[in-house]
Amino acid sequence: MVTLTMAIADIDHVEFPDANIIPEVKDLLLQGKGEQALGEITPFANEQETYKGIRGNMLSEASFLKAKTLIMLSKPDEATSILRELADSNSDQELVLHSKLLIAKLALDKLLIGKTAAVEKSDTPKDQVGTAPVAKGSTETGDAKPVADLNAPPPLDPEIKISLESINTIIKQTSDPEILGDAWLYKGQAYAALKDHQDAVLALLHVPALFTTSSAMPIALLTGAMELDSLGDQNSAKIYLDDLISKFPSTGEAEKAKVEVRRIENIIKYKKEKSTTPS
Repeated sequence: MVTLTMAIADIDHVEFPDANIIPEVKDLLLQGKGEQALGEITPFANEQETYKGIRGNMLSEASFLKAKTLIMLSKPDEATSILRELADSNSDQELVLHSKLLIAKLALDKLLIGKTAAVEKSDTPKDQVGTAPVAKGSTETGDAKPVADLNAPPPLDPEIKISLESINTIIKQTSDPEILGDAWLYKGQAYAALKDHQDAVLALLHVPALFTTSSAMPIALLTGAMELDSLGDQNSAKIYLDDLISKFPSTGEAEKAKVEVRRIENIIKYKKEKSTTPS
């Protein structure tokens, strides 16, 4: 009996039959199905680990998707560990940049936890029981007045400013639409958390304007619409919500958008009736 052995270095290329798991997991993430995505990507990533060093293995992409899944499932420490390894050792520069972007996003999230609590205290809405429909950010019954007019966001904390600058640096270093879509989404989410609605809108709407193939599209459309609502622009908010429902009907964001559309339609109707009613 003859036993054939081969060193990993001698293997030129391997075709992996389960490579279709990658797009399947991306689709699950788009639908917000984090637990299912983790169940799919974890064994695949473990399998790819055994082929590390062989051309054609998909360990890096699988590891990155696992990190994104862990972020969705609110497990930032596990995600950061994976991302740091990718950022420090991977030869794919775009993957390195994307990993660094997610690390910056997680660091920014930690900084925002304490800051947003302080902002929320300064933006407590009035009792709305028995009143007309009220837009997010409104301080008067039925009138969606921009919060920025009455309660401008405070100056950026120096640490938050540094984190945002790190995201800006990554934006300048890449032309990859997936990385750029995520980067503008994370900036917009940070400004939204700080109740800086104007800057949030400017950041978030980069995604549907320039990066329509990005997986950030559904959440960018939803968050952007909510920020426009907070600025009193319900008509534009409805356009983006309708776009979300039409283009990404199977996502969790689309289900949320359907609820928000009904609320915003009531506000639009109320404001129209009020504008046509004689004083």
